[in-house]
Amino acid sequence: STDNSLICTHDSQWTHDEAIHTKYPKLTGDRKTQVAIVGAGITGLSTAIELIQRGYHVTLLESQAIGCGTTGGSTGHVE
Repeated sequence: STDNSLICTHDSQWTHDEAIHTKYPKLTGDRKTQVAIVGAGITGLSTAIELIQRGYHVTLLESQAIGCGTTGGSTGHVE
């Protein structure tokens, strides 16, 4: 069987937020997008927000929990 739990590679305080651990369905079938971003860390999320605000159709791809890779180990705070 496959373990569908979300994995954070770091145990930062902010990664304990339930919103970070929201599960989204896997993409199936064909998709059309203007921009595909691989990785939902601070860089991928910031880029996605900027492009969406400029009117682009963005697809954000992440294999684990949002913000739980290298970003999860950061001590930076974004508000």
